Amino acid sequence: MKKILIWLIIIAGLIGGGVYYYMSRPKPVTTYDFGTVELGSIVKTVSESGEAFISDQYPINATITGVIDELFIKNGDSVTAGQKLLTIKSTATDDDRKAAETTLLSAQSNLNLAEQNKYNYQIQLEQAKKDLRNAEEAIVQMNNHLGDNKINPATGKQYTQLEIDNIYATRDVAKLNKTTAEQRYKDADLSIKAAQGSVSNAETNLNKLKAATINAPVGGQISNLTVGRGDYVSATTTAISAVGSASTPLLYILPSTDILIKAQYNEVDAALITPGQNATITVDALANEEFAGHVDRIDTIGTKTQGVVSYTVYLKLNAEDKRIRPSMTTVVEIEVARKDQALTVATSAVRPYQNGLALMQLQEDGTITYLPIKTGITDGSKTEIISGVTQGTKIITKVNEPETNGGGLIARPSTN
Repeated sequence: MKKILIWLIIIAGLIGGGVYYYMSRPKPVTTYDFGTVELGSIVKTVSESGEAFISDQYPINATITGVIDELFIKNGDSVTAGQKLLTIKSTATDDDRKAAETTLLSAQSNLNLAEQNKYNYQIQLEQAKKDLRNAEEAIVQMNNHLGDNKINPATGKQYTQLEIDNIYATRDVAKLNKTTAEQRYKDADLSIKAAQGSVSNAETNLNKLKAATINAPVGGQISNLTVGRGDYVSATTTAISAVGSASTPLLYILPSTDILIKAQYNEVDAALITPGQNATITVDALANEEFAGHVDRIDTIGTKTQGVVSYTVYLKLNAEDKRIRPSMTTVVEIEVARKDQALTVATSAVRPYQNGLALMQLQEDGTITYLPIKTGITDGSKTEIISGVTQGTKIITKVNEPETNGGGLIARPSTN
């Protein structure tokens, strides 16, 4: 009996302690962060990753298979159009050249035959046109005499039905022959064009087996020279040096070394971009530095990838920086709108309200009042207020709802 009493006392103590804890715990409250309507500048930007590049670059490839015999330039040299760059000594054998010459002679022979066939087809076409005119004249003559006792002037007798049928049949055959001759004449042009292509290919293949001199097609600066004297090169596989193959041209000629930046923007952002807009450019390889630039141009025709339309935007740097090189990865931030002396609030303060937008204001009695507003541009963190409040108005920027912690509700303390 004594043990039961002890247990009852313990249970009563636990219950009493639980009740006391529940009644004395902190009550859940909602707190707020506050801010004010401020006067300042706000800038709307659109950002995308991009790439540095040089717009004008002319790749120079090997025209024959062989070995670099002479090299007249080095990286960084300036050259003029037509200037000699290098010579290549062919590694082809005499048998290779003889086979290529035989192929060229055969191609030229086929071209001569195609041109002769066209001449013959032209003669046949003229004869077919003449035969058709004669056949049609015979029908006209026959029809004229059919009204005059049906006398055939060739026989002095009346036309027989067989003669009439033969005259019409001759006309039909002449028509068919003319159509056939016209088609052959047209096809002859296709045969000539194909034969000319074969001759051109044979000449190119033969030239690839001879020594070659490569001249500059344009003036500019030599860049990315990948070969030296004695290196083996191929007209089909580009440069092959002592260190292995390269899937690049022998060298590039850069008429201009000005670096441009290009970036792909979706159609929504692209609609906001126009030439001349200021931009801030960062380069992955040059951390913690920003470079000023501006929009040079934007493509008129977009590209669609998996249903998403994008447009390429091209930008120029306001100042040259030799550290920025082609193919470097960049981030481009274009200023598409700017407002100075504008009323602004934290974007988090703007709330949906009655099919519009509003700011919240806490009253002295703890109630909240909504202030309907009209907004302008936003930079993500700040939003422009066009109307509805004045500078200095205190507003709620954030509502801190009570959080649960274990079994009870604990209010998050306000920072204000």
